[in-house]
Amino acid sequence: MTDTFADTARPANAAIAWATKDAVFVELPSRAGPVYVVRYPRTTEGLANALNVLIDNPERPSNGKARTVPKSHPAIRRPAVEFTESEREAARAALKKAGIT
Repeated sequence: MTDTFADTARPANAAIAWATKDAVFVELPSRAGPVYVVRYPRTTEGLANALNVLIDNPERPSNGKARTVPKSHPAIRRPAVEFTESEREAARAALKKAGIT
């Protein structure tokens, strides 16, 4: 008998799916950032789409460090926020009025 055990039997790059009373969810692993969760309606078409996501993303060999991600996974990016000088002045005035600065 060994003295070590795995946290889970699920492969590191496996997707997880579950259903609620009105939706089917598929959680796709991500190489960087949070996992990507897709919601489909709980209909035959929604179930077919969820299964197609699972089938279209076959297992890929992993180096054991990072979980793999399907090529169709959208990158999660925050848009660059740019403020005008008048917006900055209004924010400074609001902070000053609130006694924060």
